[in-house]
Amino acid sequence: MEIRLPDDCDNAPRIGILNEFLVHWTGGRHIDVADRMATDVRWSMAGGIAEGTA
Repeated sequence: MEIRLPDDCDNAPRIGILNEFLVHWTGGRHIDVADRMATDVRWSMAGGIAEGTA
């Protein structure tokens, strides 16, 4: 998977955070993704049968 993010954005710090999140998410590093989320985040898998919290 190739992730392309704009490099001419005025929100450069946010783009970096988004990039890090996407790399962890697409790479299956769920612990690192969960570290960036609120403690009451709810996960829902499209087509899945289970729903839970991180």
